[in-house]
This record gives sequence, structure tokens and C-alpha cells, in this order.
Amino acid sequence: MFVLDLLDNKPRLQLSDKHMKSILWALTELGVTDIPSLKRFQGMQKTLAEQINVAPHHHVSAMGNHFYQNSPGTLLAFDWANPLVHDKIRVYPEVTPKVTEFWQAGKWVDKVPPEELTPMWADWERDPDRHFYVGEIARTRSGEYVIPTRWVTFNGEEHAEVCKVNFNETVCLKN
Repeated sequence: MFVLDLLDNKPRLQLSDKHMKSILWALTELGVTDIPSLKRFQGMQKTLAEQINVAPHHHVSAMGNHFYQNSPGTLLAFDWANPLVHDKIRVYPEVTPKVTEFWQAGKWVDKVPPEELTPMWADWERDPDRHFYVGEIARTRSGEYVIPTRWVTFNGEEHAEVCKVNFNETVCLKN
């Protein structure tokens, strides 16, 4: 079913019902078992489409071209929910001497405003209840106070670019 659905949903290869019937017939002739009928196959596609609920949205370009696009937010949510994909998602820019991947590009560290990057860091394995946010004061293990400005990966570990906080203690006296 997966391979048939994949064939039937290639954007540049639109298969008609007659094409799909031919493919189903060929599979049957080759001795493949559990080949669905066209009606059953299309019913499965309809059920999947309803369950997944990813509806492409119609757009018109500046040149007047019509096209459809899935919501990037919805697709990203599917990636985060998929355990096979989730662990491969890079959420912080990586500082490296050589750029081979898009998340390593210097623009992520130098040119992209921090509010457009990942706003939070947490140690999900050791203490998932402690979160550190960009722009909020935090205390380091050594007792210093800092304000994280951006989270980055360096040598495979997450780090924060920070501004140090200096306290000036003043005493307010009432008359």
C-alpha cells in the first residue's frame, strides 16, 4: 500500500485510474499477494488524508501562477512527532570552522536575530524541568549571573552566548 500510495502521489507523475489499474493488474500477474482493488486503495488514501489532515492551501504568485502548498508548521509538527526524524533535527546553529550543512552557516550565528532562533534550552535527560530562555537572567554553576543571548552548538555540545550581569547594590532609605 505504501509503495502504491507513493507512486500515486508523485507531483510530476500524475497517474490516472487506468494507470493504477494497470499497475495493480501487473502486481497480481507477478504473484504479489494482498493486492487491493482500485476502490479499496482509493478508500485507504481517503482515510489517511482525513486522519493526517494536511490540506494544501491555494496560493497565487506575483506572476499570477497558481500553486498549492502544505503548511510548513504542520509539516514541522509531523517531523517533531516522528521518532525517526526528531533525533536528527538541529535546533541550534553550529559553530564550526568548515561549513558543510546549512545549520553551520555563519549567518545563523552572526546575522539572524536571536528572537528568530531557538528561544530555550533544557537538559532533557538530566533535569527536564529546568529551562533556560534567551533574554532571561540565569545563574551559572560558578555562581555568576548571565543573560543568554543565543544558543549554539560547539564541538557537539550546546552552549550559550551570554552577557554577564553586574550587580550594583543600593540601599533605599525612607525618610
